[in-house]
Amino acid sequence: MIGVLTIVLAAVTISNQFFLMLNDQVTWWYPVVNLALLIPTYIAASFFIVWFGKDSVSTRGRLPCAAILVIISASLVAAWATIYFVWIYKRDHVFYGWGTTEQGYIKYQKKYYIFRELAWCVIVVTAYAYFICVTSSYKDALRVQRDEEDKKAYLERTRKEKLAQEALDQEINGKDFAKKEQPEKK
Repeated sequence: MIGVLTIVLAAVTISNQFFLMLNDQVTWWYPVVNLALLIPTYIAASFFIVWFGKDSVSTRGRLPCAAILVIISASLVAAWATIYFVWIYKRDHVFYGWGTTEQGYIKYQKKYYIFRELAWCVIVVTAYAYFICVTSSYKDALRVQRDEEDKKAYLERTRKEKLAQEALDQEINGKDFAKKEQPEKK
């Protein structure tokens, strides 16, 4: 559910920004900056899509990071909206919608619109803070604690793999691994 929610959140936010580009009441670069600030959310959605494709220890390990990226992105977008509508946007009302006439827009008071953006940020940050806890415990579900015998066997296997790789490298470079170079006798 967390992955589906993240993918839906990414899709909704990107489409929202493209509709905001059609808004004649805000400058064109406000949604462009929002799109740049939403890049961590898109990366988080890609982490979940990769995890859907293959559930492994490495893909599960990225899930808490994905939740952190969504928190970062939501916080940056809320901060940018506050900065833009408090210090840059000069009107008393925020017009939400698109078109050339004011009939196609929903009219909000500036303070209410900022409150709405900050409330959305608080909801997303709270939810994804909880999701960090859930995904952190979930990522360890595939990990198996090795006993002392398994650790020794693993170390021996990796040592043999390293020797085998060195032998292949020497054979490829024209040296015979079985014959060690002996010093010449004079």
